[in-house]
Amino acid sequence: MHLRRPRPSLVTHMAVCPSCFKPDNTPLTSKNWLWCRISAQNPLYRRPPPRPSTPPKTAQPGQPPTTSHPSTSTSTAPAYLGATRCAARQDTQREETRDLTQRNQYRRDDKVKKRRRVATASPVVAVLVAGLLGAMAPMAQAQQDHYYILIGGTCDGNATVYNPAWLRGGISRVVHYPAGAAGLPSCNTPMDQSVAQGYEEAQRVVRVAYFENPGALFTIVGYSQGAVVANKVLNDIADGNLGVNKSRFTAKFYADPMRPGKGVSAVIPAGLGAPSPYGGYVSFGPGRTQFNGIPFIRYCIETDGVCDFDVPEAAGGYFAQHQCYQWTRPTDRRSIMGDTIADGVYTSASQQLPRQNCHSPALSTW
Repeated sequence: MHLRRPRPSLVTHMAVCPSCFKPDNTPLTSKNWLWCRISAQNPLYRRPPPRPSTPPKTAQPGQPPTTSHPSTSTSTAPAYLGATRCAARQDTQREETRDLTQRNQYRRDDKVKKRRRVATASPVVAVLVAGLLGAMAPMAQAQQDHYYILIGGTCDGNATVYNPAWLRGGISRVVHYPAGAAGLPSCNTPMDQSVAQGYEEAQRVVRVAYFENPGALFTIVGYSQGAVVANKVLNDIADGNLGVNKSRFTAKFYADPMRPGKGVSAVIPAGLGAPSPYGGYVSFGPGRTQFNGIPFIRYCIETDGVCDFDVPEAAGGYFAQHQCYQWTRPTDRRSIMGDTIADGVYTSASQQLPRQNCHSPALSTW
C-alpha cells in the first residue's frame, strides 16, 4: 500500500530541521524556513553520514549473520525523515514564492494598465474641460447683472418716465430728488437747488449699487433736468472721485440741456440766469465731449429747445418735441427710450433725431 508523505504542519515548522546541523554536529534551529532552506543547501550545515552507535556484531559460529533493514535502522530513520520534511518545506516555499511572484506581477500589470488609461484619458478630459469652460464663459457674460441708474426730468423726481419693460431685464435704481422748477405748482423747488440735491443723491445711489455688485454693468440714464444731474455724477466717475471702477459704467442722455454747442446750458454762458431765491434758472454750462473713456450717447430731437436751442423753432419745438422721447409714435406704437435705453449702443457723441410725430399715452386710445 502506497502511503502519501504528509505535508509539513505548523508543528514541524517550529521544530528542528533534522537534516540541518552546524559544523559541530549540533542541530540548527530556525523559525524562518527560508533561512532553513538556504542552510540545508549549504554543505557546511549538512548532517554528516550516520555512524553506528555500537560496533557491529560478528556472527557466532553456527549462527546466520544479522542484517538490519534500512527502513528499520534507528540511526538512519531521523536523517531520512528530516530530509523528507526539508524537501517538503522547500517545495512549499517554492510554491509560495511562485505565487507571490505571480501576484506581484499581476499588481505591476494592473498599475501599468491604470497609468496607460490615465495617460490616454487626460488629453480627452482636458479638451472636455476646456470646451465646458469656453461654453460657460458666454453664458456667464450673458447672465451678468446690469443696473440702470434712472434720473427723471422736471417734476418727475421718482423717474416714472421710464417703463420697467424698457430695461429688458435690467435692475433699476432710482435717484429720488425734488426735480423742481420755480413757479410750477407741483414741483416749486428752484432748479439750481433741485439739481444740487439730485447730484448728491445720485452719488449715493451709484456708490450703493456699485458696492452691492462690483462685477455688474451700470448705465446712468438722465432725461432733461435729470440729464444735468447725470452729467455731473458721470464727471465724478470719470475723474475717479467716487471710488468705483469707471470701466463698468456707461451713460444715456435724453434731451440734455448740457449738450455741447447746442443745449440751452451750452449756448448760455455758465452761471447766467436767475439763481435762487430768484427762480433758480441758471446755465450749468456745456457738458463734456468725452468722459475719460466711459461710453455714452446723447439723443436730441430736432427743434427740441432744451437740447437744440440755437434754432428759431426752439421755443415751439420744446412743446412739440420734448415729450416724444418717452411717448409712442402712432405709426408703430414704439418710443425712442423704449428702443434705445437697453440696446447697448454708445457712440460717445450726440445723435440728432428727426422730428417725431408722437402723442401722449392718454390719447393712445383715441
